[in-house]
Amino acid sequence: MNKEVISGNQLIALVFTFLIATATLFLPAFVTKNAGQDGWIAPLVAGLIGIIVVIVVTTLGLRFPKLTLIEYSEIILGNWLGKLVGLIFIVFYIHLTAIIISEISTTISSTILTDTPIKVITFILFIITAYGVKKGLEVITRINILILMVTYLAMFICLALLLKDMNIELLTPVLSNGIIPILKDSVPVTGWFGEIVSIAFLMPFINKPEETRICSIWGIIWASVTLSFFVALVIMVFGAKLSSNLTFPTLEAVRIINFSDYIQRAEIIFLIPWLLANIIKICFFYYITVFVISKWFKLERMSFLVLPVGLIIFSMSLGLFKSNVDLVEFLGKAWGMYSLPIELGIPIFLLIIELIRKKGRT
Repeated sequence: MNKEVISGNQLIALVFTFLIATATLFLPAFVTKNAGQDGWIAPLVAGLIGIIVVIVVTTLGLRFPKLTLIEYSEIILGNWLGKLVGLIFIVFYIHLTAIIISEISTTISSTILTDTPIKVITFILFIITAYGVKKGLEVITRINILILMVTYLAMFICLALLLKDMNIELLTPVLSNGIIPILKDSVPVTGWFGEIVSIAFLMPFINKPEETRICSIWGIIWASVTLSFFVALVIMVFGAKLSSNLTFPTLEAVRIINFSDYIQRAEIIFLIPWLLANIIKICFFYYITVFVISKWFKLERMSFLVLPVGLIIFSMSLGLFKSNVDLVEFLGKAWGMYSLPIELGIPIFLLIIELIRKKGRT
């Protein structure tokens, strides 16, 4: 596992995928509640928070080359406090991965396989992603490149088929209510962009660690512009008020495609690439969770942890939310406030202590 290497371009593609994979389906409803037709600006604002996270964790990573956040937190804070930080990240990544699995299995159950028990869907996801994690990070990043091509092709097809249903006037007037509503709606989005803290565990795998910052920032810019585009697309189809009341607004926009009665029920064009991208996202965070646990316990091999950790995560995902309503409420109201103190707060705290104690190299 320690011999795995990924390139800067693979990192850009990976960052893009894990930032937008689940967000494309839920995001338009969250960012139009207060901001209305200005909701498309919220992902751009949240992207700035992601860039701040990147700057902080790469500054730390370059001061402690070939070490991950789990390892250098013990050097900066001492053994006991460093272990506590590592434990917080273990619990956080187990919870985060379980949430992602719950998002995907619940969506599949309510949209594609409506008669299939959610436990069966979750079990199938477990088998697929556990195999991917066993194969390692290099395999995950290479497959991600192929899936990304399919995803963009599907996006282009959906855009072309929806052009006749769009009304650009629904995006106006711009900033009619000021910037405050946009900032309010940016909070849940920052939780998604804060997931970029994961590069703190990827830096030892990058073939040129000094390029991690710029590559990650390019990935964030790409993701924030794409998400902004998705929000604008939904608003131009439904308007801001209706968009904010839909559970899956992007999917509903694709469902109205009707091209001369020859092309209907086109949501499968969107859902298959969406599902593939989210399988990559599960594989990535599942891998990071196993990797963090192995580093915390200072284990040489992590492969034997894949199945037991996976059983914990996938079992946990089944009990997190009772329905789509609970899931959407959590993502829209609690996720940003819950995740940011960990994703941004802890790295900033570590950097401040490091600048005072100077344990790493300058």
